Formats: sequence, C-alpha cells, structure tokens
Amino acid sequence: MKAEPHLASETPHDKVSCVHAETCGGCPLIHLPYPEQLAEKRGRVVGALSRFPAL
Repeated sequence: MKAEPHLASETPHDKVSCVHAETCGGCPLIHLPYPEQLAEKRGRVVGALSRFPAL
C-alpha cells in the first residue's frame, strides 16, 4: 500500500480523513496551513540539532 501525499489546507483537524492517521506521525500538524507545517517541522529539526553544537 502506498501513502498518498496530503497537503493540508485550512481544514479543521477533526475533518481531515487520512487512512494513515494512526501510524504516520504527521497528522498532529495536518490541520495547519502547509507553510505553517513547514515552519513547525523546521523548528523541531533546528531544536533537535541545537543539542549537538559540533554539527
């Protein structure tokens, strides 16, 4: 089974239907507009990498 890419819109989280919602880990952000999803993901990566100053 191949997952279909899903770009979020202004749709409220409770109206998003995704068969992979329980397993993929991306759904907590799916209710956000796509640019906000990217900003949140970038922040998470920057935060994680900031714990490794040698990088």
